[in-house]
Amino acid sequence: MTLAQAILSHKAGRPVQPGELVVVEVDHAMTIDSIVPTVIDRLEELGAEPRHPERVSLVYDHVAPAANVNVAEAQRRGRAWARRTGVNF
Repeated sequence: MTLAQAILSHKAGRPVQPGELVVVEVDHAMTIDSIVPTVIDRLEELGAEPRHPERVSLVYDHVAPAANVNVAEAQRRGRAWARRTGVNF
């Protein structure tokens, strides 16, 4: 059994097999700087916010400090969204 199978089996409460589609509760989710704007856009389109913001983290580590004005604005937007929703930053 792989580590992924063991984790998913534990979360599913039963053995799972490779290739099986399994829906489980997520312990923690993170998103990196390059995808944060897309995540925010999609959630706003859906009218949704994180159900468990304490289980979500925004991580800016690929472009820090910001390399240009566009990146700086995207990071500012992400920080503001994190403060508003209670997501970890």
